[in-house]
Amino acid sequence: MGKFGVKERNLEGQMVVDFAKRMDMAVVNTYFQKREEHRVTYKSGGRSTQVDYILCRRGNLKEISDCKVVVGESVARQHRMVVCRMTLMVCKKKRSEIEKKTKWWKLKKEECCEEFRQKLRQALGGQVVLPDDWETTAEVIRETGRKGLGVSSGRRKEDKETWWWNEEVQDSVQRKRLAKKKWDMDRTEENRQEYKELQRRVKREVSKAKQKAYDELYTRLDTREGEKDLYRLARQRDRDGKDVQQVRVIKDRDGRVLTNLEKAYDRVPREELWYCMRKSGVAENYVRVVQDQLSEEVRQESPWTMMFADDIEICSESREQMEVNLERWRFALERRGMKVSGSKTEYMCVNEREGSGTVSLQGEEVKKVQEFKYLGSTVQSNGECGKEVKKRVQTGWNGWRKVSGVLCDRKISARIKGKVYRTVVRPAMLYGLETVSLRKRQESELEVAELKMLRFSLGVTRLDRIRNEYIRGTAHVGRLGDKVREARLRWFGHVQRRQREYIGRRMLDMELPGRRQRGRPKRRYAFTVLSNITVYAVAWLLFHFQHSADPSIADQLSHSDVPVFRNLALIVLGIGAVFSLIFHLGTREQTQHEEVENEPLLSHSSLNSAPLLQWKHWLLEPSFYQVAALYMCTRLIVNLSQTYISMYLINSLLLPKNYIATIPLVLYVSGFVSSLAMKPISKRLGVSMTYFVGLVPIVAFGIWVLLDLKMGVSVYGAAVLLGAGSAVILVMSLSMTANLIGDQTQSGAFVYGAMSFTDKVANGIAVMIIQSLYPCLSLACCSDCVWFYRRIMVAVTGGVSLVAALCLFSLIIWPIKIRRS
Repeated sequence: MGKFGVKERNLEGQMVVDFAKRMDMAVVNTYFQKREEHRVTYKSGGRSTQVDYILCRRGNLKEISDCKVVVGESVARQHRMVVCRMTLMVCKKKRSEIEKKTKWWKLKKEECCEEFRQKLRQALGGQVVLPDDWETTAEVIRETGRKGLGVSSGRRKEDKETWWWNEEVQDSVQRKRLAKKKWDMDRTEENRQEYKELQRRVKREVSKAKQKAYDELYTRLDTREGEKDLYRLARQRDRDGKDVQQVRVIKDRDGRVLTNLEKAYDRVPREELWYCMRKSGVAENYVRVVQDQLSEEVRQESPWTMMFADDIEICSESREQMEVNLERWRFALERRGMKVSGSKTEYMCVNEREGSGTVSLQGEEVKKVQEFKYLGSTVQSNGECGKEVKKRVQTGWNGWRKVSGVLCDRKISARIKGKVYRTVVRPAMLYGLETVSLRKRQESELEVAELKMLRFSLGVTRLDRIRNEYIRGTAHVGRLGDKVREARLRWFGHVQRRQREYIGRRMLDMELPGRRQRGRPKRRYAFTVLSNITVYAVAWLLFHFQHSADPSIADQLSHSDVPVFRNLALIVLGIGAVFSLIFHLGTREQTQHEEVENEPLLSHSSLNSAPLLQWKHWLLEPSFYQVAALYMCTRLIVNLSQTYISMYLINSLLLPKNYIATIPLVLYVSGFVSSLAMKPISKRLGVSMTYFVGLVPIVAFGIWVLLDLKMGVSVYGAAVLLGAGSAVILVMSLSMTANLIGDQTQSGAFVYGAMSFTDKVANGIAVMIIQSLYPCLSLACCSDCVWFYRRIMVAVTGGVSLVAALCLFSLIIWPIKIRRS
């Protein structure tokens, strides 16, 4: 404490003094003799005291020359601003040179543009372009622009928080400060009212000026010229949201200073580096340039530093070969003064079959991992890409947060938000995915994350019940799966154009040795590319044929393109059916004469009593066709009723749109409840009779729809009947399929595949027939639609149920039994 402080002090003041003594600090306010008015920091209600202080280390007290209270500055209410004058040794900051740019943007003004044209004609000697000398012409244009339009100052633009201030605001603030000082000197009611009035006026003017400046800013951001300002604004808001802008330390995670010279200094032998550069054919001039740039100091970043220089990958076909290659690499490094880090070296086995065996380096076991990150991508031992997809999603969210200051701004248009998302966030999510075979589930993970980002950006939630198509259309963002396929095909084209010696081209043409394991094969990258090419090629051919047949059709998508997409779906379905048939014909199945597995699923007595059936034997069994017909009818009832019930509710019953959400919910809930009682009922009645019991409520639903023309709330009761009956017949039809297969599990895949194929073909044909009978010629519904959808529901639930009952009676008369011996 100095000798010029306040004599009286309370408990808090004594705590400040004790803190300063304990930390060897000085209370700067008390070391300079000032008038009473320049020492008081708090004044209110006729009371004045000193409650604001500046503290510093006692060793730095000699650098402080003055400390006082500034009277009249309206920084905070009741408190006064304390200022301190210090003398600091500041290192001279090296001024970075910024290129001076020509003010080409002045050409937007008509008078500037015309003046520039005249000066340019004079400089070119009356010619528009000098013949065969574009470099001279370009230099003349640039020089004329610099002289006529001017150049920038080359200084950085100051980043001020009050960039939106104008002269009116500045004058109002100055008048308010003078009024505040006048009131402090003369505490009269007139001065107080004058100060309060000026304070309110300044607030209004500041608000108007700020609003006007931001309106102009957002208007400029929505133009082509404001794109650079848009990304600059995003970076600035990201920096403003961080407490610490930049940290440069040389410490470990525990906060200790790094003392390991192997980490702090560059250990690469310089002479070996020069030798390797010259041996690789680098010109001597470039070698000398690198020699001039390198130093023996602490390692620093440089523009020629090799990326991933310490991430070296060694591939081998066996552990023994891996150890040999690793030892050779270690010997080559140590011979040149470097070494392999044993703690960072890891190995991974791809599709390892046996769990034993390790890899050693100098007698120490190398750590085994199931995944590692190489060149920005995560490689897994099982060949999957699930971890890479999750990291891509996380990277996308990190990129989204960096530009969230722009994406979540309600004053920026949705089109601009979509553009920022497409240029900043999406590339981070799609990095490296063009070389990955994505499954549907992984592709949906990416799309779910993308839609969450878009919904956050547009300020909507799932509770707003806005479809994903509208979200994408508002932001002008296409489906992420389409962009992945586009990038995959583009990368495939790049690889195909490379030389055959290129490693990527060799990997595509490579055939792996050995046999494929049992079970569903992994999705291959080549198959993925082939399927994408096939779909795009077929679509292109269909559009080409359409344009050749009728050139008057517009290039934009319209309702006239519906037949094209229908034919595309049928062709793709046909291709899938053909290859499915090829798979069943070409897949070798186990016969009676082949050896069984070591642990068979069935006992030897069962194998001897029931002969093994191949797929062609099933085609001779009548029960196969009976069950297939019943399963087809079941799927028609379930799928078509769920498809057309929404149109029936809206167009036939004229119910509110919320019914299309609640009625399907009732269907699923009633189906779940009925499934709880299905097992005991089927034990008592049998599978066939339980199926018949399930048909009864479905037929009752059809009769209800036929008789009740103005169904209201009672539609919930009808929905309960339909949901319960649909669940019963679907489960029972699957049980009959399982009874048909019985002990013939080796060919059960063919039976289930045939049932599924029959179901999809029947549903597709039924939908096409129904749509061909649609009475309206336009999108708007007419009075005929009321009866159309009612008849569809009656035909599906009533007519198809009668056909299913006939199939069921045939199974009761001729039970399921494999007659081939």
